[in-house]
Amino acid sequence: MDRQRLRDALGDAVTDASTPLAAADSLCAACVQLLGVDGASISFIGGGRMQGTFGSSSQLSRTLDELQFTYGEGPCLDAASLRAPVLVPDLDDPLERRWPALTQAVLDHGVHAMFALPIAVASTSIGALDLYRRAKGALDDGELSGGSSPPGWRGCRCWI
Repeated sequence: MDRQRLRDALGDAVTDASTPLAAADSLCAACVQLLGVDGASISFIGGGRMQGTFGSSSQLSRTLDELQFTYGEGPCLDAASLRAPVLVPDLDDPLERRWPALTQAVLDHGVHAMFALPIAVASTSIGALDLYRRAKGALDDGELSGGSSPPGWRGCRCWI
């Protein structure tokens, strides 16, 4: 799927949402359908600290996101602070040692790959879009397109 079609599909996913939370959940569900992942969530970070999960595609996605809050480590925190994608295609890789407590907890839930894409509004980092896969493997270029957010999200910048 090309970048414009991806943006259009994500924009369509949130168009009829009745609340911001419903829009976030719809966006996460669309990411699962469009990006070849098993789960998605949106982490909100305010004042340099994780504030909570804003949207999710499933209870497992919400749980995995909340584990990052619990352990105070993980790709969503790194993506937001670095303002860059954090891509971990294989949590079992012995060289992957960034988040020792979180990694084991995520593996215990049967998830083997995590990806976090920073979200910023007006150059202020506000969180991350977290994507999860049960199977090991990288996101391909079609799944990880750089660009701006769906139409109508003025001033918002993320990596989808």
